[in-house]
Amino acid sequence: RREYEKWLSFNSPGHIGYAWYLASLYGKFNEAIVEMEMFLKKDPLNNDGIRNLSTFYIMNKQYDDARRNLQRIIETNPSYASAYERLGYSYYCEGRFEKAIEFYEKSDSLSGQLSTKIEIVIALARSGQLEKAKKYLEHLKNENEPMKQDIFSIGMSPGGGYAVSMAMIYFSIGDSDEAFKWLNLGYENREGMMIGLKIDPIYDPFRKDPRFIRIYKKMNFPE
Repeated sequence: RREYEKWLSFNSPGHIGYAWYLASLYGKFNEAIVEMEMFLKKDPLNNDGIRNLSTFYIMNKQYDDARRNLQRIIETNPSYASAYERLGYSYYCEGRFEKAIEFYEKSDSLSGQLSTKIEIVIALARSGQLEKAKKYLEHLKNENEPMKQDIFSIGMSPGGGYAVSMAMIYFSIGDSDEAFKWLNLGYENREGMMIGLKIDPIYDPFRKDPRFIRIYKKMNFPE
């Protein structure tokens, strides 16, 4: 929070960074949306801005609003892989996992990013295709050694983190013991994706687990 506020002292409101400050530290999704709308009034064709606005809509469970904005990007820039990834994530958060896989695969075909491939593994597992998800994961491990060299940004976590990404995978396939081992490692390594513990719905089924509560408390999120 201190570092965010130091950075914000050099920037005016209506900025992507301030919107993430409100959303990721405080869970103030409505206010983050207002900030992004201010930003886009000054730069209405900024694809990264529209993508971030859509992410905050997803956080706020306004899935139709998110998709409408993402379609705006695709209409003008159909090769913008990140728009398809966010469309996939909107369906993932709504529990429509097959639809999520469809858009993740479209994004993957355009970008080939390892983080998107991991999102495919997670969505496959959540859709009930557990064996297929495990085989896909083994393929990724074999084809991308060491996986930790990739820059990760998965779901609603606005920072990198190999261990946290692995935790997300193991949470999705139902191996909570392995997942918490990786999540603790992510905490020890001070990975940026740890900030997603407050807001990412992938953790929702585990929020009452004493192991999750312990890690969450150690993060010292501001109220």
